[in-house]
Amino acid sequence: MNTTELARRLEAEGANPANYDIGRRGYNGFCLLHEGGQWRVLFSERGQDQPPVFTSTDEAAACDYYLHLIMAQPQYHPVGFLRSEAAAQALRAQLEQRGLAVRTGSLLYTATEYRYQVWVMGKDIFAARQLLGHDLPLRDDEARPGLLAQLRQWLS
Repeated sequence: MNTTELARRLEAEGANPANYDIGRRGYNGFCLLHEGGQWRVLFSERGQDQPPVFTSTDEAAACDYYLHLIMAQPQYHPVGFLRSEAAAQALRAQLEQRGLAVRTGSLLYTATEYRYQVWVMGKDIFAARQLLGHDLPLRDDEARPGLLAQLRQWLS
């Protein structure tokens, strides 16, 4: 396997591209780099490289290691970043009704406001995109008036 095939396989397996980088340093995540004849897998945190967890001169071995490393981690995909807790609950119910693995949480967004987050896991992102479209995560802000009503309608 080479890096082109690796990228295709990660996408097909539902890996979240925000969690990894191939051929470049990421800001927060595992990177697969080819420098000075060496393939290196390392974690970059806030742009600072950690010591490599894998080094090889063999691209196929590096790609295989990297594929297994990335896929061993949970692959959450954000599908909702909502102002309304009711909208987040409706979205969660809609996704679970279709058999998708869903995770939710809340985030203190400002001193007085929360945002309610909804994620799907791994390959469930493909079904979520079919249902919700590709412009994810959904937001119930001024740019998307009526989203809560639409989510409630889906549940009825």
